[in-house]
Amino acid sequence: MSKAGLEVAVKYGEKLNEFNSMADAESYFFEYKDSLLSRFENICTDSKFNADYSVDSLKTLEKWYFELWEKDDFASFAVSRAEFEEMLTVYFDEVAVRNIDEAQWEVMAYPFVNGKYELGLKCGLMNLAGLGHFRDLCTMQGNKRRNFISREYKKYFDTYLQYMQDQK
Repeated sequence: MSKAGLEVAVKYGEKLNEFNSMADAESYFFEYKDSLLSRFENICTDSKFNADYSVDSLKTLEKWYFELWEKDDFASFAVSRAEFEEMLTVYFDEVAVRNIDEAQWEVMAYPFVNGKYELGLKCGLMNLAGLGHFRDLCTMQGNKRRNFISREYKKYFDTYLQYMQDQK
């Protein structure tokens, strides 16, 4: 890693939550994840989006997100856009957990700053860390078709599943 890359990694890590132990981090993050999913499900009951945790729901989810963004309507659900985007990440990961046997939630120690931890998803040899995967989705480059979430799922998980199938 370059010196500049290391500096970026350390700056990012300094912003992460600090805990005295892995057990403390796991307790916090799993409770936080469950809280986000619960809030998201409550929002969905008041909307036209069905949070059924199917892979196909990711396409509908992104469409709904952009409708909310275009109308600047996140506040109608008492959330900010940033909070909603964090919920998108948790929902995305939970879709994987519910649809892929090997996928599981995991709290990971951040390697560049002692005592810092992140919530992520482990699927086989792959790890996705952090809750900001869809931060600023509305302005993300390369998303003119507004299908980034489902493409990310295919990129990570369909590729993994195909690889595992090929190994048999």
